[in-house]
Amino acid sequence: MLLSYQDVEKELLKTIDEHDSNKVNKTLEIKRWSYAYRYILDRYGIGTTLPFFKAILSDKKYWNERKLDRKEIGLQLLKKTIKDASGNEVKNHMDDFSRYQISCWCCFEEYARELFNQFKDKREREIFNQFSAGEPLLPTQSVEMDKFVKSLSSGKGALTIFWSYHFGNIDVRSEKNKNMDINEYGLECAIAEQFVEAINFFWNKLPEEKKDLDTLMKIALYDSITGSATSDMILFCLNEISRKKLFRFDNSEILYKEFLSKDYEKNGYFSTLDKLIRDKDFKNSKRLFEYVEKKYISVENYSVLMSIMLQQISSLPNNSFLTDHMEDILNSMWNGMEENHRKFFLHEIGSQYSPIRSKIVSIINDGKIFKSKLLTEIVSSLEKYHIESIFNFDRNSYNIFINKNLFKLESLKHIMNSINNNESSMVINPEELSNFKIHLSSIIKKMEK
Repeated sequence: MLLSYQDVEKELLKTIDEHDSNKVNKTLEIKRWSYAYRYILDRYGIGTTLPFFKAILSDKKYWNERKLDRKEIGLQLLKKTIKDASGNEVKNHMDDFSRYQISCWCCFEEYARELFNQFKDKREREIFNQFSAGEPLLPTQSVEMDKFVKSLSSGKGALTIFWSYHFGNIDVRSEKNKNMDINEYGLECAIAEQFVEAINFFWNKLPEEKKDLDTLMKIALYDSITGSATSDMILFCLNEISRKKLFRFDNSEILYKEFLSKDYEKNGYFSTLDKLIRDKDFKNSKRLFEYVEKKYISVENYSVLMSIMLQQISSLPNNSFLTDHMEDILNSMWNGMEENHRKFFLHEIGSQYSPIRSKIVSIINDGKIFKSKLLTEIVSSLEKYHIESIFNFDRNSYNIFINKNLFKLESLKHIMNSINNNESSMVINPEELSNFKIHLSSIIKKMEK
């Protein structure tokens, strides 16, 4: 049965052991890899080929703890057969053109050249066979290189086009790009294909003066109708920034801040940070967030960032391991901001219609909140008037919060005092009031013990 790449991805995720402490990180790695190879998985996501992909991704030797060795995996995909972790032979059912595309994406130049020449020789034999047997192949009957290259690569993506023209000794650059360094043009093709292996290849080929922040921003902020920068591309840029010796700066902190400043200037928000959080890459989200200058984050934008973070936590499988990195980024986002940011976010939790509150309730219901001290701290920061608002507009959320002892004792005492003094803004039916006070009193007594 033919499967889409998302269906194949689900099967590949099954190669991760359920009790693997790196499950969240490995899931992220396989999702990134599946997206990069989505055209191949779409084309070959069938029963006979799926075992080949699974054999590679389940083999520990292609993992560096929680990171995939993407280059080595690319090389394995070019083989006709491999041995799985148990030593059993597994056949690769991909055709030569698929291998050619993979070698172009990964910039395995010699392998790609060899396949290109095989395709060219095959085409020449086809032309020769159209003429009388035994007659020499005339120059006019040989492969017309430009037509051959176009037929081989047209519609197959920027990198396949780039390498096909390169092997055919034809300049692939258009008139407006004629003066561009060929490796700089190759980098643009790699960015358009969103293939980080190729980005790394052409980046290393650039002259030193071209390895600057502007070039990295072109990678990290890539956006077109066909796609935008992936988290892999963003991480590539962050890693290069950390190698500050490549730049004419005293330290990488200046570069990180400039990186974020340029991102904000172009997009009006931190698109790179947003992408990393949405991908649940909490470690690198924290790494980037630490360099965010507070002047760029309005209370509204802060609330949106926190909401995205909660959404990612909410969508994690119940049996996943919530990493220390998740707690680290939450700590930076909560304790590293100004008081007015936190107050606005708490106001959002207590508002009449609050998607943020719904996300927190989902996290509580899944039992995840007690794996995070920061989340419990955030909820316990709700003041009396927040709690009263939640009670009036969302009784279900109120009951969940109070029954899980997530409200702080001081706020509950204030509520009890205001009820006793007829000063509470809580809307309580007279017939409910007695039971409400008994229940609230019992919770206060338990918390005081």
